[in-house]
Amino acid sequence: MFTKISSPIKSGGNAGWNLEIGQSEKYNFTFTHSGVSEIFNGMLYNKVKDETLFNYGSESGEKKFKLISVFNNIKLKIFDVEDSNFKIHEMVNPFIFLLMEDDSESHSNENSKRHILKFKKAFKYSDISNDKFYDEIDNIIGLNTPWFGIEMNYYPVIEKESNLLVFDIIKCKKGEKDYYLDSSARGKFWNKYIKMYDNSLIENPGNNETIYNKINLPDHESGLNKIFYGAPGTGKSYKVDTLIQGLESKYYERVTFHPEFDNASFIGGYKPISTKDENGDDIIKYKFIPQSFTNIYARAWQNIENPYYMVIEEINRGNCAEIFGELFQLLDRNSNYSVSPSSELKEYLENEVFEDKNHEGIINGLKLPPNLNIYATMNTSDQSLFPMDSAFKRRWDWEYIPICYKTTDDFGKPNDSYYFEIDIENGKKYSWLDFIKIVNLNHIKINPSLGMDKCIGNYFIKPDNDKTISLQPFINKVIFYLWNDVFKDEDNKVFEENTSYEDFFPISSNGKKKINELFDRIELLPIKDYKENQQEPKLGLVAEDKEEMDS
Repeated sequence: MFTKISSPIKSGGNAGWNLEIGQSEKYNFTFTHSGVSEIFNGMLYNKVKDETLFNYGSESGEKKFKLISVFNNIKLKIFDVEDSNFKIHEMVNPFIFLLMEDDSESHSNENSKRHILKFKKAFKYSDISNDKFYDEIDNIIGLNTPWFGIEMNYYPVIEKESNLLVFDIIKCKKGEKDYYLDSSARGKFWNKYIKMYDNSLIENPGNNETIYNKINLPDHESGLNKIFYGAPGTGKSYKVDTLIQGLESKYYERVTFHPEFDNASFIGGYKPISTKDENGDDIIKYKFIPQSFTNIYARAWQNIENPYYMVIEEINRGNCAEIFGELFQLLDRNSNYSVSPSSELKEYLENEVFEDKNHEGIINGLKLPPNLNIYATMNTSDQSLFPMDSAFKRRWDWEYIPICYKTTDDFGKPNDSYYFEIDIENGKKYSWLDFIKIVNLNHIKINPSLGMDKCIGNYFIKPDNDKTISLQPFINKVIFYLWNDVFKDEDNKVFEENTSYEDFFPISSNGKKKINELFDRIELLPIKDYKENQQEPKLGLVAEDKEEMDS
């Protein structure tokens, strides 16, 4: 842990992260030795492979770089002085950290030189830059809002996280930025806000555990539209879950698109309701009933300081053009579009939600509030169900969720599926990850008419007993998918020639036999045999002979 403390006597310096840690006494830095030790451990674990790709960003002279590291799993813990609350944000951009010798004459002699840690904005490593990291923070905090760096902590393993770097920062008041140009005024703000930060932790010690038991994402200057896409079972919905984890249900709405889902299902419409007239008699009346989008739209406008989320599962299984309707233009976040709502929606918002015809959310028509984010998932194997036009696609950010064949993913997070086992109930168990690796790489991706869209993701099936996938769900779900949706009309060597899915039944007899033969055919060895032979499954083989496929 690195902490920059306040001083009741003199003002501290600017707590920017591009300064050296422990620069000198006048900057009032203190060190917690156990924390520094953890940071060094994290730097060693995340050490770059090729130091020649590192760029200092300026003339480095005779500086000696002792250790260059890139951290990928980073969270911000933001203390907002406006409401004295903590919020958590998961960073997207990696962070470059440097340990070096101080070559200044004032801090070195013939016997020793001081070592310092630096994290300049100008640092670059390959296509990674700290400039992007700091810009991301500015976008999270707000471009016109100043902030201070407070603490830095590294956690090798904590809760469900691993290899995690956490930054504590203070988000100052919007509009104060001009005052921070003067170092004396900046010091006064620093001492004022660091005391607020300390008092908040003293009065509410649970805030120090916010990062794990009370996750709440900070607001953005502008909302985000993002589609998470990939093969079935890669964890697209799980990715969205991590982004809204810990939020109260009032901060998000979640729907699943399907062929029968329409504009009224998404926005709302008139529906008959049973009520009583002035004489107490039962009558049927029609009333506008809002649906998920209208509900989250209204809540977001009524509480503009907090982020809200519209989550859409399987977005490509519905007719997006029909479902979004007039909302289509609002998805362009870089414009100032507003659209005219239907008369019934306008009346509902004016009279029952905002109770004000001049409210910003309705005065000039519908306009997406800046704190409303729209996340969607898309299974690439279903992409032809309702094709999206290019105008709709370009209004979204896209993030591909890949299949992971390693113990950890690209962000250092554990890959739980690495330990899944398939039990075919004949005394043999097989690695689930080795199975999907062989099928995906040797039998699906090499087929030009299939490709990555039909691959099997890590979590296509969940173990029904701890880490074990038993035979029945494996045949009913995995084998059925491969037979019906992948290889049914394709030449392949996964299934025997002239075989059918029905041949796997009854499972207790035929199923065991057919699965054992299938695994032998694709050269998948039992887990015990892999360990004894210390070998990896054979990959990159052209399992389907090209001449056979072309014939």
